[in-house]
Amino acid sequence: IRTACFSVRKKMASFVLRRAAGRLAPNSLQRWASAAAVPLTESLPYYEGAEPDSRKPPEGVKVHLTSHRSKRQVSDFFDQVTKLSNGVTVASLETHSFSSTLSVYVRAGSRFETYSQQGLSHLLKKAAFLAAGGRSTFRVFREIDHVGGSLSAANTREHVVYRAQLLRGNEDLALDILSKAVVSPDLRDWEIQDLTPRLALEVTAHEDDPESSITETLHGTAFRNALGNSVLTPRFNLGHVTASDLRAYMDEWFVGRRITLVGIGVDHQELVSRAESSFSSVREGPSSDEETCHYCGGGEVHVPSRSGLTHAAIVSKREPVSLSSEQDVLLAGVLQHLMGTGESVKWGSSPSRLVKAGSEAIDTPFDACALNFSYSDNGLFGFYVVSEPQNAGRLLQAVMQEFSSVAKGDVSDADLTRAKNQLKARYLMGVEQSTSLSDSIAAQLTQNGDYTPLTTTNQKVDAITKDAIVQFAKSVFATRSTFVARGNLSATPRMQQLLEGVSLR
Repeated sequence: IRTACFSVRKKMASFVLRRAAGRLAPNSLQRWASAAAVPLTESLPYYEGAEPDSRKPPEGVKVHLTSHRSKRQVSDFFDQVTKLSNGVTVASLETHSFSSTLSVYVRAGSRFETYSQQGLSHLLKKAAFLAAGGRSTFRVFREIDHVGGSLSAANTREHVVYRAQLLRGNEDLALDILSKAVVSPDLRDWEIQDLTPRLALEVTAHEDDPESSITETLHGTAFRNALGNSVLTPRFNLGHVTASDLRAYMDEWFVGRRITLVGIGVDHQELVSRAESSFSSVREGPSSDEETCHYCGGGEVHVPSRSGLTHAAIVSKREPVSLSSEQDVLLAGVLQHLMGTGESVKWGSSPSRLVKAGSEAIDTPFDACALNFSYSDNGLFGFYVVSEPQNAGRLLQAVMQEFSSVAKGDVSDADLTRAKNQLKARYLMGVEQSTSLSDSIAAQLTQNGDYTPLTTTNQKVDAITKDAIVQFAKSVFATRSTFVARGNLSATPRMQQLLEGVSLR
C-alpha cells in the first residue's frame, strides 16, 4: 500500500511539473531555479515575463506612485469636485490603476426613518440591485460578472451606499447600473417579500453577536430620536414593508442635494460627463431639513443570559459633538488610541493603558477597548469590556479609574506620541483601500463640502497637545452616561457604582 501511494504521489508531482513547464516560457524553469538561489541581499535576475507597465498618463496629469517608496500620499492628488445642476456632487481621484471603484452615497440612512419606516434603509441595501431600468436582477449581475466586476451595498445610520468595483474601461456599464438602482428601481412587491427571510437571518445574526447587539442598544438608549434608530429592521416590521413604502421613502430622500458620487481610478471629466446623463432625471430637492438628534443619556440596560461571559459598555456624549469640527474628531481619535483600541497583533500583548490597568486588577482573560462613534451632529465616547462574570465589576472599575487618571493629567509624552502615530497609521492605511478612501472622501464632502488632504490632517494630529487631550477627556463624562451590559450579570455593578469613584478633576 505504501509503495502504491508513493507511486501515485510521484506521478502527480510529475504531472504538475509538466503542466507548469508548458505554461512558462522556454528556459523559464531554469531561470526560476537560479532566481530562487539568489541571496535576499542581491537583486533578482531579469525575468522577461515581468515587464513593467508601459502605459503613460497624459502630460500634466499628476500621478500617484503605488510603490511603497513613494513619499507622496494619495490624498495629495485629490482636487476635483464638481456639483451638477441638480445638486449631485461628483468627486474623483485619478490613480491610473487597472481597476476603478464607483460609489454612490445617499444621505438617507436609518436616522431619517420615522417610527413606521424603521428598517427601510436596511431593506434598501438588500434590494439595491434588483430589477431596475429595464434590466432584470439576473441581467444586472450577469453583465457585471461578465466584465469581472462586483456590486455591493451598505447602510449606515446616515447613508445608503451603492458600490461597483471593476476593471478600468467599464465605467459606463457600472455607472448605468448604479444610477438605475438609485433613480429608477422597479421595486416589485414579490421581490421585496422574497427578501424577508434574508433580513430575518441578518437580524438574528446581529442579535446573537454581543458586540453588535450592545452597539445597537447603546444608540437606542443614548439618543431620543434619529441616531437612536437601529441600522437593522426591527422584528415588528419584518415582512410588513411594501414596495410603495420604499418608493415613498426614496422620493423623499433620494434627491440631488443628498447624493454624492465618488470615483477612484477614473478620469474626472469623463465621470462628470457620464454622471450628467445618468443622474439627469434626479430632482434637486429642497434644502436640507433634517431633524436634530438629541442625546438623552442616563439610561441603563441589563440583558441577562446564560452566557459564560459578561459584555458591558459605558458611553457618554462628546463635547463638542459635530463631525464638522475636525479638531473634535482628531482629539477623540487620539484619546481612543491613547486608552486602547484592542489587540492589534494576533496573540500579541497590547501596550494600551486599558489592558495594563485590567491586568493589574484581575488575573483572568479579558478584553477592554475604547469606543468612539462620530456622526454629523453628535458623538459618543466610552469603553467596552469582556470578562468572566466574577471579575466584570473589578475590570469596569479599573477601566474607569484609568480614564479618570487621564482626565487628571496623567499622560506621558511617550503615550501621547504613540497614540498620535497609531491614529496617523490608521488614516494612512485607510487610503490603501479604494472603498475606505471613498468613504472618507464622501463623509467630508457631505459634511463640510470639502476634502482635507491627508498630509494636512496628519500635521493637525501632530499639533495636538497634552492639555488639549486632558480637557477633552474631562468633557466626556461631564454629561449623563449610558450603560449596557449583556450575558452573565451576577457580578456586574450598576452604572452609579461605576461613576461614584470616578473624578474628572
